[in-house]
Amino acid sequence: MLKNNKKKFKNRGFYIDYSLIDPQLSYEYINEVSFMVRNIDKIQSSKNNIFEWKNTLDNKISYLLYIYIHIVSIPIKPFLDKIPYTLFSANFITYLLANNTINTIYTYINDNITYQVAFINEYIIDFISEQITYSYEILAARFFIYKTSEKSIIYDPFIYVNIDSNNNISNNTSYNTSKSINNFSFKLVPILINENYIYFKAMKQYIVKKISTIQTINNLTISFTDSTNTKLINSHINNYLYNYTDTHTICNCINGIKLASCYCTYIRHPLYINSQIDIGFKIGQIKNELINNIFH
Repeated sequence: MLKNNKKKFKNRGFYIDYSLIDPQLSYEYINEVSFMVRNIDKIQSSKNNIFEWKNTLDNKISYLLYIYIHIVSIPIKPFLDKIPYTLFSANFITYLLANNTINTIYTYINDNITYQVAFINEYIIDFISEQITYSYEILAARFFIYKTSEKSIIYDPFIYVNIDSNNNISNNTSYNTSKSINNFSFKLVPILINENYIYFKAMKQYIVKKISTIQTINNLTISFTDSTNTKLINSHINNYLYNYTDTHTICNCINGIKLASCYCTYIRHPLYINSQIDIGFKIGQIKNELINNIFH
């Protein structure tokens, strides 16, 4: 039973497990707290998509009564374009294949091309020259340019963020609050725009649980859809980097160390700064506190 008489009792600042408390010796109240999840802290992500990921919470949420989104920040231009490129010579390809150590500065004298390799494996060589990101697909023997798309999220009147507190990401799931007590869907509208980001808030939507269905959340799986309920996708992210090699720890953007493989330079990096999304939540939890007076 929820009561508004908390002031009658002194709080000694300790709690015991909710299920062990005798209702005659305690009272219940709602405690509201805030927390944030970021796609930069994801433990799992759908292939090539910054708009779908899974977070495991550092501190699990127990006895959840309600949840709502306080604020969401998304880059104004979060998408990438992949464009065919044909102007590199066959001789440069030979040079590139022989000179491809990550972050080393190379100059191909014949065509006056200076570049640094951001990533290489048996399939691709991604390199940066004059601040342009190129990719050579080795098996297909084709070059591409990757760049920030002119497509902007700002033109959508609203978007949806879909939250699933089950354990798995499902690429084909259509999230709908009515289908499962573990799924939440929020309509977001823009409230503020600056040079790099657009900020959203939820439309006064609270997902409220019945007392009999309060739950514990250990992780959240998140996806976004636009106003037509089409899934937002930032494809062309380098999914080979989802295990995060040493290139993630070598660079230090704050101190000005910006290598080609660095997440502040390499636009295909899953941690690229201008591809990150933050979601701020507020939740209400049922707290059960002992009545101190019963011990006197």
